[in-house]
Amino acid sequence: MTGTATWAFMSTFEELVDSSDLFVVGDVIDVAPAPDLGERLPYSQSTIRVSTVAKGRSETGGTITVYQTGGIYDRSHAIEDQQKSPGPLPPEAPEGMEPQPPASIAPFVLLELEDNPLFRVGEHVALALRWDSTVSAYLVVAGPQGRFRVDAQERVHPLAAQHPAVAPLDGISLQELVARVSAASGKASWAGP
Repeated sequence: MTGTATWAFMSTFEELVDSSDLFVVGDVIDVAPAPDLGERLPYSQSTIRVSTVAKGRSETGGTITVYQTGGIYDRSHAIEDQQKSPGPLPPEAPEGMEPQPPASIAPFVLLELEDNPLFRVGEHVALALRWDSTVSAYLVVAGPQGRFRVDAQERVHPLAAQHPAVAPLDGISLQELVARVSAASGKASWAGP
């Protein structure tokens, strides 16, 4: 099941960098359901092994946790609600036909935002992140705008490649991205492997 979200996009790449507490390059090594936040909306937590820190403080070789909207949605709440208040009765069956019971609802379903798919184990990524003390983890700044895939040739591809703030970065080298982040944040360039 896919869903949509509205994002507060940044106007410029510099604003994206400025809004982040941490900008890292790393590999997704684990994706798991996040603890229930009581919102009846699923979240996932991904573990990222950090290979490069372009902005902020994190240990190279260490791991960070990133929360993301989407994941396994437990619909048992919806099933319970439906059983308590089933709604209007179905119309009578046409003559000669038996009334059919309502279709059963699968208790679990995967929910993924169409413009911000869930992280995948093995993905090589560059991320603009901000700390969220509510969940004690990082969130990607501006959803898909702060997320970049890194291909086998070490070229970056923004998830929101159509957005003017990050579109010019599509296809640049990872080293160039890190240099741009460093320049925008006033940090020395390229501390990669």
